[in-house]
Amino acid sequence: MYSIDLSYSIVPSEAAQTGFGNPLIRELEAIESEKSLKMAAKKLGVSYRYFWGQIESWEEKFGQKLVIREQGRPAQLSPLGTKLLWAEKSVMARYSVQIEKLRTELASAVAAACDPNADIITVAGCYDPWLSKLPAALFSDGIIADLKFSTSREGLVSLHAGEADMAGFNFPRGSGPDSTAAGTFAQLIDPASVGLCRFASRTQGLAVAAGNPLGIEQLSDVIDRSLRYAGRPVGTGTHVLLRDLLRREGLPGDLLDGTKIVETSHRGVALAVASGRADAGLCVADAAQAARIDFVPLAVEDYYLAWRLDRVPASLPRLLKHLRTAQWQMTASAFAGMSGEDCGTCVDQKQAFGWWS
Repeated sequence: MYSIDLSYSIVPSEAAQTGFGNPLIRELEAIESEKSLKMAAKKLGVSYRYFWGQIESWEEKFGQKLVIREQGRPAQLSPLGTKLLWAEKSVMARYSVQIEKLRTELASAVAAACDPNADIITVAGCYDPWLSKLPAALFSDGIIADLKFSTSREGLVSLHAGEADMAGFNFPRGSGPDSTAAGTFAQLIDPASVGLCRFASRTQGLAVAAGNPLGIEQLSDVIDRSLRYAGRPVGTGTHVLLRDLLRREGLPGDLLDGTKIVETSHRGVALAVASGRADAGLCVADAAQAARIDFVPLAVEDYYLAWRLDRVPASLPRLLKHLRTAQWQMTASAFAGMSGEDCGTCVDQKQAFGWWS
């Protein structure tokens, strides 16, 4: 019986990685992707001899083979190797937001200790992988971004309660005054009391199995054929989007509220499809790409940062200046389906949404 020992390292920002890492899992993942022990070793930047020695050491500990090697055939993981890899992936996907929340809060605490004179700005709300890179980018400007991930609505509620300096939230582009998005967010981003700036745009769509063998093109395909759907919790921006997309297809907005498969993150949805537990699920393009499955784009959503006009953060001008730089905006290209165009540009809610007279 084996147990798990968790630890963390304090490293330069440019060397930091998202989530936790384990050497064995990285080795198994490299073998699965490269189908060759030599190429897997090369991918990890180690010699073949060292790489194979590590695998043999683990096989001895487990008393079972991790890799199947046959003359003239690509290397492949054994049943144990496959189970270990997917077990780690499924747990990491389920808790990815919580893990990133822990990592960013620890990073903020360490940063504050290193520079007690830096301005701390607390940002609550929806998780976004690009936003999670912001603290490292802002530190050189004397700003510590303390990210507290939850959901879009919870972030805005925290902002109004004075528990956060800013809130990050997302909803479908072009949502009208009668949409679920308007009903969810309009009161929380009233232009009389809240200021906004653009952060990013993200493509959302259906994650489907590699090659899309079921030919899924829209949500009605999932419903009409009683396919297994992986959903997100009520209150998340993705659940808000789901309801509006269903209405656009002429279906009741709550039709998929009772799904049995509910994941706490985009990555979790994508992995549920990749593992065969679900046939489809709504997520961002980047999550589907990371899971190496197909993606059917359905909508573009905008991600905004909000602040209270009666409590404008002192460091807001410097933050916006950084977001508007080409150097920062170019980093959005690291995430599939993400655009940083107009990042840091302030928004007139009445003009942008038309929800208020």
